[in-house]
Amino acid sequence: MDRRPPGFDDVATAQSRPSGAVSIIAVVVDALSPTRTSGSSYMSTFTVKDRDVGSGPWGGLKVKYFHDNKDHLPDPDVGDVILLRNIKSSIVRGERMHVSPNHESAAWVLWKRDNSNKTKPGCFKPTREESEYASRLLKNNGSAQNISQSQHGGDGKQHTSNSTPSQKKKGVLPSRKFCLLKDAEFSKFIDITGEVVKTFREADDRFILYVTDYTSNEYLFNYIQPSNDMDDDDGPYQYIKKDKDKQWRGPYGRMTIHITLFTPHAEYAREHVKEKDYVTLYNVRIKADKFSGRMEGALHTDQKYPHKIQVHIINDTETDLHFVELVKRKMQYWKKIRVELPNNFSENNQSRKAPGSDPVRDRKRKRQQEKREKLKEEKRKKKKDSDQPDFPRLVQTKRDELNPHSMYFANLSTCLSVGQSNDHGTVRASNPAIPCRLIRDILDADTHAYKGCDGVEFQLPFQNVRYRSSVRVVDYFPHNLEDFSVLYNRDLALLSGDTDDVSDDSDSDASRWWEWRFCLLVEDGGPNIPPLPPGQTRERMPLFVWGSDAEFLLQMDAVNLRDNSDALANLREKLFVLWGDLEERKSADIDAFYSGKADTVSTKPFTCCIKEYGVKTGNKETDPISLGWERRFQMFQTAIS
Repeated sequence: MDRRPPGFDDVATAQSRPSGAVSIIAVVVDALSPTRTSGSSYMSTFTVKDRDVGSGPWGGLKVKYFHDNKDHLPDPDVGDVILLRNIKSSIVRGERMHVSPNHESAAWVLWKRDNSNKTKPGCFKPTREESEYASRLLKNNGSAQNISQSQHGGDGKQHTSNSTPSQKKKGVLPSRKFCLLKDAEFSKFIDITGEVVKTFREADDRFILYVTDYTSNEYLFNYIQPSNDMDDDDGPYQYIKKDKDKQWRGPYGRMTIHITLFTPHAEYAREHVKEKDYVTLYNVRIKADKFSGRMEGALHTDQKYPHKIQVHIINDTETDLHFVELVKRKMQYWKKIRVELPNNFSENNQSRKAPGSDPVRDRKRKRQQEKREKLKEEKRKKKKDSDQPDFPRLVQTKRDELNPHSMYFANLSTCLSVGQSNDHGTVRASNPAIPCRLIRDILDADTHAYKGCDGVEFQLPFQNVRYRSSVRVVDYFPHNLEDFSVLYNRDLALLSGDTDDVSDDSDSDASRWWEWRFCLLVEDGGPNIPPLPPGQTRERMPLFVWGSDAEFLLQMDAVNLRDNSDALANLREKLFVLWGDLEERKSADIDAFYSGKADTVSTKPFTCCIKEYGVKTGNKETDPISLGWERRFQMFQTAIS
């Protein structure tokens, strides 16, 4: 097979990816005439292959293309060659295929057997390399043309209006279907979308997932729901110390399936999957436990593609219908449980159920905690006073003198072993071999100018690229450090546009957690920054810090900072390494800080990693240049330790 143009995958690679977008150039081996959906869109369905095209559509990649305008729809015949850019893997009615939805229609180019070609309106023409590759496919697909004439009556297309049900099913292998647990049957292979309730590592490198989709099956293990008055087995005296972490926290009943993962799925899940994650597991074999006879699942190694991972972690931005319905069922379930077991979800009851709790012991524990916090605060102040000459609070150094606490590291394990240890800590950035770029160069609009092969020029709203840069912090938001951590409810965020039947109190605490979320305003800084002409100011960039990247930066888990003085003090010390006395200057007089009347902040430069990405804004009509996207930047792979 000839070498494919850059940026394109073969069909086998595209099929092995459980999610994400791919670009392909392949031969159409099966096609249906475009039809209108039940809504306002039109749909084109076809199957493509790039090898063994003479064997028919079996094993090919199935595509469904949707668009409101029928003229924007590809209408291929069998034997044609089609190019598809950034088409996404998805599940339609339980079947795995690649889909181009109406709101994100993929670009396409169609080469016909009569040597003509057609491009989707408004899209770029193919490059010479792409056209040459397509021409070679056209010349070598004579077997596909024979299929076209023998199976489809000479026109290379199946017509849905004339074909009978038996004709449609003839020669089509049964596809694996998405399945709810309530519909699961023994000896079937199914795809499961659910929430991970528990994980367990086996001694022989297998990995166990306990997954629920909040539907019931009589053959699953029955997890008993506690009664409303089952606070503890030993009542108020609490002689028995129960391990609360080992108790089953729901869902109760026959809603959770035990699934054993084998290589390579086990290694991937062990590294990436954790409790409370939403996942889709593909090709799970439903079987009976050899001892109890209960229903369980197994995810074995794919014999054809042994390195293929069939575990997909669902992120917060996915809108797959099965996923949305799962979240709805979950929220409705916990709403019902809160009504049935109010004591188990009462905040007051939590303190009452605490092992060994009594008023005298609680008061003693509180006094001891206050004493420890007071000693820590005195120690922290004393340490800052003694270190004052080494980290001046006033601007006594040059603006671009490199932060003495800044260094580089190749990876976390390396940096922890070779990092310089001092009282303040160290700022470390990965990928030291990558040269730093200036903020002004990153923000330069010319870097996003694009010219197509047909000469059309336009501006990309953003690019998914990464940089390293030497910066200094000049401001931050929110203004109060206590607001750097926010309470995040993932399920409500997922259903933000479709929550008429659920409310905030219908969910369990499992979907709520504290998350770092703040923004730094940075500018170029460092000893090698070129001087600016008189009257000019340096470019500044809002740099977002949140989620796991923020945890990596701070080496801290997010908590309620208003109720945790130790964590707040630790955060303040960490950020002092990053921005010096910026917080003290800003909080002393915020009006003077923004009016420019305050003393210059003595923040020093440090090196960090920055990734660029785009966020949908929905302002495509008001701002056509941005195409409905907002360009943003986020700090990553940078740590204070």
